[in-house]
Amino acid sequence: MLAHIDHMTLLPEFIHCAMYSQGKTKQVSIEKLADMVSTVHSRRPQALKQQVWPVLASLLTQKHAIRLKREMTLLTKALHGAMATTCCNTPRPRTSSRKCWI
Repeated sequence: MLAHIDHMTLLPEFIHCAMYSQGKTKQVSIEKLADMVSTVHSRRPQALKQQVWPVLASLLTQKHAIRLKREMTLLTKALHGAMATTCCNTPRPRTSSRKCWI
């Protein structure tokens, strides 16, 4: 059923469930977010930076994060797989060749 629905419209709902639900609902929501990462990245890469990365950061700081280890690993690998090429291809800021001595 999820294959026929636009993932951009589902993204906020799954993010909300991943952040605020409990138990199995939270686990399933994180798994579905991980599944949607590649299609969302192909359509709108900024959505991952603005919406999904904060979810992962929030999940990592929760005190019961160890219970969601498998789901967070899936989400982290999906984000890395989708965004690694984008992050590596961005130009780095040029640094000055002058050295500052204090």
